[in-house]
Amino acid sequence: MLDLTTYSFKYGQAQAADVLRQRQAVESVRGQLEQARASETVLEHALATLVGVAPDHLDIPEGDLITLPALPDTGVPATALMRRPDVRQQFYSLAAADRRVAVAVADRYPQLSLSASLSASNDSGDLLSNWITQLAANLTQPIFDAGSRAAEVDRSEAVVAEEIADYQQSMLEALQETEDALTNEYRQQRYLQRLDEQLRLSRESVANLRLRYLRGATDYLDVLDALLTRQNLQVDYLAARRQLLDYRINLYRALAGDIDSLPDAGIDNPPVPMRAAPTEDRP
Repeated sequence: MLDLTTYSFKYGQAQAADVLRQRQAVESVRGQLEQARASETVLEHALATLVGVAPDHLDIPEGDLITLPALPDTGVPATALMRRPDVRQQFYSLAAADRRVAVAVADRYPQLSLSASLSASNDSGDLLSNWITQLAANLTQPIFDAGSRAAEVDRSEAVVAEEIADYQQSMLEALQETEDALTNEYRQQRYLQRLDEQLRLSRESVANLRLRYLRGATDYLDVLDALLTRQNLQVDYLAARRQLLDYRINLYRALAGDIDSLPDAGIDNPPVPMRAAPTEDRP
């Protein structure tokens, strides 16, 4: 556009101010490009440090931003949440607490056992007396213990209640993080579609205004404004695509892995289902 404006000015079809404005616009974009290159180099150095190599030894392939794999049409299964270390830790802690309650309850009742030596006695009266004595001892010993066994049952049940609450909270947090990531990605995809349509319209607008300017039917400021609008839209589009990648990363972090390689969680009954993919109007 600068070349075109300069050519028009040389043959008296444009004003000097038009050329100067276009030169300023070109220099502004060049300045932004230098800042972008500096940021790119700094990020490459940070990435090299993370992978443990010198900054000048990091091989980064050239190319456009990656294309994300599509999410399942049926949504993300709730079993995927069981891969999260915090959820699994709370689940097994709850399972262990539940086993302790069963032991405490069983320990509260008498532990009766029959000895083979009793059946060898010839005196049935002694046999009955000894059996009743042993039975009474087994029944009264767990009962008259100042309530310590009942208190142990109550304590274990309280521990289970606490573990259930902690497990529920872990599941709710996992659900929130996953739902947030799914919603953000879905809406970001819609936002990219809107930006793409705006870019298409801006290209047509620039072409139309440039043609009108060459014919002397419009002022150059209209062309310059359309050009700057298009460039800003291009920057917004790239930023939106990068943000989409961040949302997918957040989803994988919430699920403790990707979607294509979901392992068997090893737990028969996941406690809560997750929603399917969002509809047109509601995420």
